[in-house]
Amino acid sequence: MTSTQRRTVAARPPNRRSLILEAAAELFAARGYEHVSMGDLAAAVGVGPSALYRHFKSKQEVLACAVTEAIDAFDTALADLSGGIEADMVTLAGFGLDHRPFGVLWEREARHLPDAERDAAHAAMADTRARFISWLTTQPDSGGSGGTGSAGPASAVLAVLLSPSFHHTELPRPTFDRSLAGLARRVLALTRSWSAPATSSVTVPADGVSRLGRRSKREQVLRRATELFAERTYASVSMEQIANALGMRASSLYEYFPTKSDLLVTALTRGNAYLQMTIEEALVESATPREALTEIIGSYTRFAFRHPHVVDVLLTETRNLPEEHAAPLIQAQRDYVDEWVHLARDLDGDRSVAELRIEVHAVLKIINDLARAPHLLAGGWEDVADLATRLLVTAPT
Repeated sequence: MTSTQRRTVAARPPNRRSLILEAAAELFAARGYEHVSMGDLAAAVGVGPSALYRHFKSKQEVLACAVTEAIDAFDTALADLSGGIEADMVTLAGFGLDHRPFGVLWEREARHLPDAERDAAHAAMADTRARFISWLTTQPDSGGSGGTGSAGPASAVLAVLLSPSFHHTELPRPTFDRSLAGLARRVLALTRSWSAPATSSVTVPADGVSRLGRRSKREQVLRRATELFAERTYASVSMEQIANALGMRASSLYEYFPTKSDLLVTALTRGNAYLQMTIEEALVESATPREALTEIIGSYTRFAFRHPHVVDVLLTETRNLPEEHAAPLIQAQRDYVDEWVHLARDLDGDRSVAELRIEVHAVLKIINDLARAPHLLAGGWEDVADLATRLLVTAPT
């Protein structure tokens, strides 16, 4: 071995694999798995691509390991809780802030894994969620002892704790930790009266797919494509798969949408337009900021529960739009959130815009998560709208 080789070996950090996974988690969360290459990962760690392949065979393996490591880290954090509800909530809020990509990896990027690995990741996530529910239901304000009835409240609390994964607003630490933990405790207190869903009843799909459908074939194509994008990601769904799901020939699909991108643009533009119109109506028809924010919360929650696949695609696939469509849509989404924040500011001028923005994002995360899991609720979207209203419109006592 030459002296140069000895220096190279000596300089190689012993934790390079961990550094690669940390960089991968941040890049996947920021850009999306499909927009990150092994070269990008190598550059982020400051090594050549060949160094990555000494640790991982493929980008999919990097993603699988990043997801597994994130879940294991959360499991460890849960196992170490022992300080009482207030201290433990601060600890978990701190975990979410210290591992900010975790929520995105868990909920969004894991969908890019191959079927077997994705199923394994989902099973691990389900086990972790069950451990979180078990911990939460032993707390004094939980109002339950575990089981189905605790899943809805626990999902709402977890949404708060992981909400920083989905925005970039900052507060000084540990103020951020305490603020997030306080909101999570409020959610726990406000949801303790939620009843368990009736397990024996037949569940009607939240978005009404069992009711009358559109006659228009174009609308049927758009709806099914949006559902598939939400279930499998835009990048992994082909026009042929959309056609097969509809019992059509692929050539017939192109009569309605020349490209897959046209489908995504139409779905996201329409979803955004609905939200912008409802917020405009609420502002025009309301006499006070309190009335307006209450109406906006209700309209958004109804929309999310009736069209969860549209909300999912709005949240996850905007980055896959052509640039001329992506930039204005991203700005429109920010403006929509800003309207919530400004109305909340009118109701509570003692808190900063950053504090209120963090709270608004957390409330939106609660709505979005529960809209995609309506089977956890007995009261449906009305309970969630009431929770969101009490969090943002009604001052805490």
